[in-house]
Amino acid sequence: GQAVMELVQRAVRELMAAPEHDPEALFEGAGWGSELAGALDVRLAARLAAEGCLTRSPPLARAPKAAEQWARAYANAGGDYADLAALVEVVLPASNPDRTFASPASGAPPRLRLVTKGVKTLSAKVYELHPWNYYCASGREVDAGLELEGLGAWRSLTLDLSAHGPLERVRTMLELPWLQGRRGIWVVEVAGGGRNAR
Repeated sequence: GQAVMELVQRAVRELMAAPEHDPEALFEGAGWGSELAGALDVRLAARLAAEGCLTRSPPLARAPKAAEQWARAYANAGGDYADLAALVEVVLPASNPDRTFASPASGAPPRLRLVTKGVKTLSAKVYELHPWNYYCASGREVDAGLELEGLGAWRSLTLDLSAHGPLERVRTMLELPWLQGRRGIWVVEVAGGGRNAR
């Protein structure tokens, strides 16, 4: 149904934002790309491919008129270019860990992958939670829907993304070196352009 299609579109958008992928090639040739193209409505596949080329960061090296051609292809596949240009996104991809950042033995600092679009400044706040205190006060376990209002952030930082255009879908790594080697429960909330994710 509709919910499944939204998940598929979100996954394809995240994949197309990866610098190692050519959005146009994802729907051509052999491999999973051609299988995906066969699973999606032809018009939706064309719209997603055009959207991927228009929102590529850094922009693909292309002929001067290619952006206009992709905008036309996007419109011909039912997309609204003005809506795409105005779209603001802050997404924590599903590929992020939700339980464990890194084992102490790995030596790697914890980090989160982000995908943003239309965001000039991104703020991140890290909240340290005390599950026993929370359980005693609320009678329930900590979950992702926890209300953070009134809590003070343990750490915060700001990322400047103003070098990217409003159409670019940007992949960023949010480094969290303060969490390396620490045990506990944290909520990381990122916000920018009126959107947020945690």
